[in-house]
Amino acid sequence: MGDKTKTITTDFTKGNITKQLFRFALPLFLSSLLQVIYNMVDMIIGGNVVGDIGLSAVAVGGDISNMLLFLGMGFVNAGQVIISQYLGAGKKKEIGHFIGTMTTVLTGAALILSVIGIIFCKVFLNWMNTPEEAFDEALAYSNICIVGMVFIYGYNIMSA
Repeated sequence: MGDKTKTITTDFTKGNITKQLFRFALPLFLSSLLQVIYNMVDMIIGGNVVGDIGLSAVAVGGDISNMLLFLGMGFVNAGQVIISQYLGAGKKKEIGHFIGTMTTVLTGAALILSVIGIIFCKVFLNWMNTPEEAFDEALAYSNICIVGMVFIYGYNIMSA
């Protein structure tokens, strides 16, 4: 009997280089675009509903959550490199083990960074010289984004 396991991997070393690069970069581009659109919608709603204070709160609060988010994205990108190395070396058994380890570590990191973010959010906002009139709204917005970070990390882990 032949091997009937399905694979969802793509060999980027064969075929048209431009097409392969586009195919590889498109999900990364769409993920970043979605994040920008999400932030723009928050700014539009915050600006229209709460006014200048809401706009300021989203702008400042979004920077804190983005800082914590980009840390995780860096680790996910590093994980993609390791997965690619295992795949290129034909070590498919190790890929599953690594994905499990990466998922556990990054989920733990998301939880820890979320707790740290919530605990130190006021400190971060003070360091950023957040305007007094927008401070409470920026704190609330940051905390909401930070609480949802574990789901964003989960999405990025699955994308890897």
